[in-house]
Amino acid sequence: KKLESLADVPYVVEEIQKGNIVLLDISRLNNGNNQTHIELRRIIERIRGATKGYQADIALVNDGCMIITPSFVKL
Repeated sequence: KKLESLADVPYVVEEIQKGNIVLLDISRLNNGNNQTHIELRRIIERIRGATKGYQADIALVNDGCMIITPSFVKL
């Protein structure tokens, strides 16, 4: 899924609740622009907070992709 804004956070949380692994294309928000980088950090913190109860793991795959996994998948 292409990560565009905070509006995408509920989708990510729902997929983690279902036990799915989520790969996010963050290239649009990780383009070197300071404003979009701040927005990306805000989105990641929102995802981290919303999925903490599900013991989800979050990791950066590369500069353009991140992965969020449910508790039964450890990174």
